[in-house]
Amino acid sequence: MVLTRFQTTIKSHIQPHQPAWLIIAVFALIYGLIAFVNHHLFKTFALDLGVYTNALYDYAHGQFNDKSVFKPIAENLLSDHFDLYLIAFSPLSYLLGEYTLQTIQIVFILSGSLGLYKLIELKSGNKILALTAQLSLLLSFAVFASLSFDYHSNVPAVMLLPWIFLAAEKNKPYQLALLIALVCIAKESLPLMMFFVCLGMAIEYRGNTKIRQTSVLMALVCISYFLLVMKVIMPALANSGTYEHFKYHALGNNYGDALMYVFQHPLEFIQTLFNNHSGKPEFDYVKAETYAFLLVSGAWLMVWRPAFLVMSLPLLVMKMCYDDPAIWSIDTHYSIEFAPILAIGAYFAILKTRGPFLQYMFALLMVMGCLSATLRYMDNTVYWHDYSRVRLYQKSHYVKNYDVNVVHQQLDRIPKDAVVSAQTPFVPHLAYRDKCYTFPIVKEAEYIIVSPKEEAMYPIIREEMDQQISDTLQTGRWKRHFSDSNILILKRLK
Repeated sequence: MVLTRFQTTIKSHIQPHQPAWLIIAVFALIYGLIAFVNHHLFKTFALDLGVYTNALYDYAHGQFNDKSVFKPIAENLLSDHFDLYLIAFSPLSYLLGEYTLQTIQIVFILSGSLGLYKLIELKSGNKILALTAQLSLLLSFAVFASLSFDYHSNVPAVMLLPWIFLAAEKNKPYQLALLIALVCIAKESLPLMMFFVCLGMAIEYRGNTKIRQTSVLMALVCISYFLLVMKVIMPALANSGTYEHFKYHALGNNYGDALMYVFQHPLEFIQTLFNNHSGKPEFDYVKAETYAFLLVSGAWLMVWRPAFLVMSLPLLVMKMCYDDPAIWSIDTHYSIEFAPILAIGAYFAILKTRGPFLQYMFALLMVMGCLSATLRYMDNTVYWHDYSRVRLYQKSHYVKNYDVNVVHQQLDRIPKDAVVSAQTPFVPHLAYRDKCYTFPIVKEAEYIIVSPKEEAMYPIIREEMDQQISDTLQTGRWKRHFSDSNILILKRLK
């Protein structure tokens, strides 16, 4: 009886929306071919998948993580990023192990697309427009870029945004407040983003008293939580007793200085949004490229919805004023917050267009724009990235310059409770244990794992790695446990 009811419930959710679920199935395969193939072929790294996988192990075993994967001195990982998702997701690691976070990331993206489909269908009553909206999000270059490089909790967090707007459309203020809170706990910067999202929602839903009031209230909650985390909690967890990750020195030395700079020097601030303030000529066109990608991905439509400008402009400030030019770029997870906001804002603008012809035309342009930006990301960009990680249509995506099967066999033979020190691409496969270090950190490691052919060696270079391996063997306290052209494993002598 219970099984029959469950089957009936599932059918009632799937059958009316079969095209949407078919799209989800297709993209589940596409995303798997990116994320899981990269992981199998050692195209994921200690920073950040290895660190977060090690944190999953610690949280699942009732202990905090000490950043020992990449830091020689122990310090609570929450002082680096205040990410409570890892704690919440940790029980799943008993089932999924080292693939936990990538699986979660894919599931949340697909779920976000379903939320967007339902949102636009509810708002328009048009399933075709809803399906194009879903495709726009799934085809976003920001999504593909995120999947091509490890895991970050802001990805699943921002995929709750379509569900947040759906709660607003359904006039469910309590559900709205809960979902906003769930976004905030993913990372210390997200409450600030959600502060502006809530302000934008208050404008967008100004005619709905319940939603407007809930949005304003949650804006206050978001900014209060942001200040609490940044000013009190994270400094208390840091060894230095201060928050050390403010990286907007083009605007000032802290968030207060940055805010004052915006109002006191508005022209210089605007220039910073567009100019290369790194002093390195190789980054001259990185910002321009990102703006171009955002425009063709829906920003050109979103400008007709001022509420979404309130939501997105602060994201541009946080992105383009950052010290590190990599953050300005279209690469990795550094643009993911824009993906759902652009899709929602663009389609809210489309639905205001008079006549089905124009709506369909703009929806088609939206899908084609997102697709073209993603193809460009895969093909050739101003900001260089490892294209083999995302070109799932080329052989280079599925191969490595050494025999990965041999490496996997040897890694599987290392005892699960052994302390290991490994080259960065091997760390995510070994990190689900109590102690795992990124070479050249060794400490009390029982095994050292490196590869003579693997090119990824951060934070050292080949010459340094070879020298440290040679010096380690000369101490007489280590032996070659396994060695061939693919992998070298040293074992500490008892």
